[in-house]
Amino acid sequence: MEIESTLRVTPHMLRNALGYKLVKTTPLTTIQQILRHDHVATTNIYTLTTQQDMEMALSNIEW
Repeated sequence: MEIESTLRVTPHMLRNALGYKLVKTTPLTTIQQILRHDHVATTNIYTLTTQQDMEMALSNIEW
């Protein structure tokens, strides 16, 4: 018996993934232009620290 699984990906999800990926290496104003945001404050949401970001930062500490 095969189990069918469906992965739902929306354009909004792809856009957010792009924003979060770019923020690590790209100036915020450039991301703003790529995503065509009118205000940089809208783009600023991609700079929020995630739980994964915090865990990675702590795991990379050399004692």
